Amino acid sequence: MLCAGDSYWNGTDSPSSRVDVPHSTLDSHSSPLYGVLSVPPLFRDGSEEVGGGTVMASEFQGQEGYPCTLRQYLQEHTPSPRLATMMTLQLLEGVDHLVQQGIAHRDLKSDNILVELDSDNCPWLVISDFGCCLADERIGLQLPFTSWYVDLGGNGSLMAPEVSTARPGPRTVVDFSKADTWAVGAIAYEIFGLANPFYGQGRAHLESRSYQEAQLPEMPKLVPPDARQLVRSLLQREASKRPSARVAANVLHLSLWGEHLLALKNLKLDKMVGWLLQQSAATLLAGRLMERSCVETKLQMLFLANLECEALCQAALLLRSWRAAP
Repeated sequence: MLCAGDSYWNGTDSPSSRVDVPHSTLDSHSSPLYGVLSVPPLFRDGSEEVGGGTVMASEFQGQEGYPCTLRQYLQEHTPSPRLATMMTLQLLEGVDHLVQQGIAHRDLKSDNILVELDSDNCPWLVISDFGCCLADERIGLQLPFTSWYVDLGGNGSLMAPEVSTARPGPRTVVDFSKADTWAVGAIAYEIFGLANPFYGQGRAHLESRSYQEAQLPEMPKLVPPDARQLVRSLLQREASKRPSARVAANVLHLSLWGEHLLALKNLKLDKMVGWLLQQSAATLLAGRLMERSCVETKLQMLFLANLECEALCQAALLLRSWRAAP
């Protein structure tokens, strides 16, 4: 487990591969039992920070404040299609933040995701247990895979194809920049009420190192079409064809709240700016009117805080191409 001031394994087999974690890397939370990765707060109301700060718990010694893991939550609850879409979006926002910090979790699974409930019992997901993470400023997310002694992560079942098929060599480098994003695509099956195709045994079981995209189980019609398309896109074997976590998150943001923008025949900059101003005003108002921001408002805050014009345009074009396909 990763605590401020501790060391962790960075995935290489060199003598200097244990990296000290400075205290500045982690922010304290109201509970002394875990640290939370530093995320710039979007809005501050008194002592409460609203934004990405609860998206990623980096270390916990118990689950105080979190009633269950995502796996346990899904055993007892069946999220509506819209709620399941927002839960998947939360994971993508969390992974995007990790990528921006140069961190790959490498052990992402529903057992390592905690659930916090808001006042409406809507789940807010918290990525936890960074014991297998890759976080080395010297190499970023490009891990030299020089021998089998190099640690590629802790979850073999949800290991992205570019990782699971890698073979060591003097010039081999494994790119982890989209590995956690691939894992979110697999976990999305669980969130939408289906069996994870990369777990279990038998003919229905897929292995990341050998599956073909045509073998991915079809999601039921109840799942929103945009979400179905996105999950398949996240699980593309070639990382270069996979959307980044940022673009994927924007896809779901637009699908949930940007229908008016997507309906325009031509995506012009002035129209996009106008829509963003409307979203900003509505989100600010909702945040001030509510005593505690609901999950939906928090997600909209994250979207506005992480806004990149290029990534937003990519997401809009991707959505429109899917919708235009026969």
